[in-house]
Amino acid sequence: MAEQQNMFPDAQKRADHSGSVAVPRHQKPTRALEGLKVRIDLTVKELARLRAENTALRKEVESLRKGALPEGEGTVVTFTESPDELKARIRELIASIDARLEQARKNASSEA
Repeated sequence: MAEQQNMFPDAQKRADHSGSVAVPRHQKPTRALEGLKVRIDLTVKELARLRAENTALRKEVESLRKGALPEGEGTVVTFTESPDELKARIRELIASIDARLEQARKNASSEA
C-alpha cells in the first residue's frame, strides 16, 4: 500500500505525539471567551428578571399612590378586632375615664 500524500502538510507538522492535530490559536475557543459568553448570558437573563421586577414594582407604587390618602388627611389604621368589639372596648375605657374624673371632682370638692 502506498503512503498517502497529505493534503495539508502544515497540519502534519503540528501533530502531537497522541496523533491529534493542533489547531491554529486564532481558531481555538479560549476558556476566557467561553467564560465571558456564559457571564454575558447570565447578565442578559438577570437584566430581563430585573426589568420584570421593576415593572411589577412600578405597578405596585402606582396602585399605592391611587389608594393613598391625600397628604395631611390622616393615617390609615387597621384593627384586628371586629367593629363591635372595638366599640365595646372604647365604651369601657370611656367609662373608666369618667369614673376617675368623677372621683377627682369628689376629692376636689371635699378638700374645698
